[in-house]
Amino acid sequence: NRLVLKTTDKKIEAGDELCVKYNSELANWQLLLYYGFTIENNPFDSILLEIKMDSNDTYEMEMKKILLFNLNEDLFLDHELKISENEPIISENLLASLRLIVMTNEELEQYNLSNLDELFSSIVNIDNKQRALNKLLEILNNIKEVQFTTTLEESLNRVQSNQLNDDERYSLIYLIGQKQIIENACH
Repeated sequence: NRLVLKTTDKKIEAGDELCVKYNSELANWQLLLYYGFTIENNPFDSILLEIKMDSNDTYEMEMKKILLFNLNEDLFLDHELKISENEPIISENLLASLRLIVMTNEELEQYNLSNLDELFSSIVNIDNKQRALNKLLEILNNIKEVQFTTTLEESLNRVQSNQLNDDERYSLIYLIGQKQIIENACH
């Protein structure tokens, strides 16, 4: 992100219109930080999810999971949730990563580098699928509890009121976007 100044030989007269063009692919947190405003329903907003290893895993299980994550370029512990018209909010990469994270020792023994790509195309088993979805809900609910003090509905009602100054309104628009991403991912 940088400022690019284009000049012209044309003389600017008093009353002439000047245009400022912003980088068109900024999330609301960036717009708020760099320019002091936000955009409602910003398509570039996202939420970063950080998946943690299961604390009940043995050392060997954790090491094998980490090794499998490192050996496959499409498996990550950090994922972005983004509302998009063309893609589901929960990506196949996120689901595959969750499937691996919640694997039991018995499930983990069935996977190695040669068949790791199967995590992207099929479920491990019904129990694993349920544990993966529960893990995702746990992460999303934790974000809601830790980061938000009000509900999406309360924030939407507040932004509709005319009792906010610009700074409050822009901050609230940012929070609403974050809450909408979480709500869409939960459903």
